[in-house]
Amino acid sequence: MDNRRENSRVDVRLPFKESIEDTKSVAELSPGVSESLFFEFPSPPSYLHPDPLMADWINYFDAKINAIASVLMTAVRTEEALPTTNINISAGGISFDTDKKITQGEVMEMRIGFDSQRTHRFYGQVMWIRNIGENRYRVGANFLNMSNDFVDEINRFVFSRQREILSRKRYNLS
Repeated sequence: MDNRRENSRVDVRLPFKESIEDTKSVAELSPGVSESLFFEFPSPPSYLHPDPLMADWINYFDAKINAIASVLMTAVRTEEALPTTNINISAGGISFDTDKKITQGEVMEMRIGFDSQRTHRFYGQVMWIRNIGENRYRVGANFLNMSNDFVDEINRFVFSRQREILSRKRYNLS
C-alpha cells in the first residue's frame, strides 16, 4: 500500500478564519480573493543570514517597519481582522484547531492571508475531526472548487516555507 501524500505540506502560523457554510450545493461555492488588507501583521519571519549579528539587525528593522506599516494601515482596514492561527496546509487541503462543534462531511468557508495585501476565501469539506482537549478539535478538510491559480499559489507558498526551514537548519538558526 502506498502511503505517500499527493501534495507537499507545511505547518505555519497565518491569518486564518473558518466558518460553517450553509449551502445546498457545492457547485454554488465561489472562492475568491480580497485585495484589501484585513489581517493583523504576524510576527516578522527570522531572516536567514550566516552572520547572527546581521540577522538580528535585519529582524530588528523588519519588526520596526512592520509596526509602522501596521499603524499606517489601520485606517485602511475595512473588515474584521483575521486571527493568526497554526495550520497545516497543502494544495489539496488544510488542517486547523477550532473550538467549533463540526461534523464530518460539513462544508466550511475559510479565509487565509499569505501576504499583507490579499486574503483568499475558499471552501473545504471536513474529512476528519480529532478531539484534542476540552471543547478543542483538530479538523482536516479537502479543498472544493479551487482555481488552478490558487492551487499554484499554495504550492509556491509551501515550497517557499520548506526552503526557509531547510535554510534555517543549514545555518543553525531558530
